[in-house]
Formats: sequence, structure tokens, C-alpha cells
Amino acid sequence: MLIVLTVAYSLPILGAALSRTLWLTLSLLFLAGCLGAAFMSANNAVLQHRVSDEVRGRVMGAYLLTWGLMPLGALPMGMVANRLGAPAAVAGGRLFPRCWPVCWASYRHPCEKSELISSDGVDCSGLGNQGV
Repeated sequence: MLIVLTVAYSLPILGAALSRTLWLTLSLLFLAGCLGAAFMSANNAVLQHRVSDEVRGRVMGAYLLTWGLMPLGALPMGMVANRLGAPAAVAGGRLFPRCWPVCWASYRHPCEKSELISSDGVDCSGLGNQGV
């Protein structure tokens, strides 16, 4: 459900970035706000449900760091908006986070298996079974 809400949230934001009509943009942003609120509620519920009582405070502290660190993304987004325009910055800000996990997941380090020498000739003997 969280993945569906994430994709559903991205589509109106991307549409608003590409839109040139005020009323269409406002309605897409309203829809994005509703979907964003639904995602945050579902994410919080899953987080509260899956984390044990002993570590919930620490996990919530780490989770709340995302809100505190969010302004750090404003600087590069402002630089992109200054160079390419606000629609390109918003569209890129929606597309890049969706593409990054796919790129990261497709990368396979040669030492992920428990082999001592990988097929690429990389010496993995110092890593044991941990991989990277």
C-alpha cells in the first residue's frame, strides 16, 4: 500500500510541474496533498506497528530526522530551479527519487556471495560472509 501511495503521490506532483494551467495545477496540488497525508498516516501506522516498544523512541527519533534534514534538499533544488526553471526542478525532484532505488538495487557488489574470489577476480576473503 505504501508503494502505491508513493507512486500515486508522485503523479500529481509531476503533472503539476508540467502543467501550464492554474486551475489544473491547483487541483493536482490539492490531490497531491491528500495523497501525501494518506502516505504519511500509513507510514506512521506501519512504523508504530512493526517496531518493538523497546526501540520505538530511537526509531521515531531517526524517522523525525527526515523532517529536520528536509531543508537541505532545498539548496540543490533551488540551484536546479535557477538554472533550468522551477518545472524542471520539481519534475526532477519527483523522478530522481523514483529512479535511484532501481539503480541502487540493480548494482551488485562482486563480494555479496560467500566466495573467496569473485567471478570478477576481486578478493573477498577479508569480508567473510558479510558482503557489502
